[in-house]
Amino acid sequence: MQLGLHELIGAYFAGAIMPPSWVRRLPVEQVGTFSLIWLAPMFFGHSGLHIDGDALTWPSVIASLMLVVLSVITKIGAVFLFPPAAGLNSRLRLSIGALLQCKGLMEIVAATILHQQGMISEFAFASLMVLAVISTVLTGPLFRLVAPKAPEATTR
Repeated sequence: MQLGLHELIGAYFAGAIMPPSWVRRLPVEQVGTFSLIWLAPMFFGHSGLHIDGDALTWPSVIASLMLVVLSVITKIGAVFLFPPAAGLNSRLRLSIGALLQCKGLMEIVAATILHQQGMISEFAFASLMVLAVISTVLTGPLFRLVAPKAPEATTR
């Protein structure tokens, strides 16, 4: 409660104990589309408004870019070297590593909580926000770059 995590943990717990029959009735596609188009931009924008403009300097942007490079290399490298399942070919391992880049939402939540509690500086908060947005935006293009190509359907 002191760190402000009780709402976040409560939301996860509520989702975990939701009866499967309720989950099956959820219109997943519609909820996902609504969240992606309406809620996500508002959340990213609201969190971005907490960045102190004076802290968003070239050093913080360069730090963010270095963190993005480090993040991409370590996530893809870890999954490539230690695949989550046996028998995955290289492209599948690279694809899974690329999908791990989509962590922006949780990173923003964690950074916001740490910033509000005074546990990270304005400079670190600005760098983490830029890192979250860049790594999330990179996920789709990076995945398309390394994902196995789908076999073309033959027409008869």
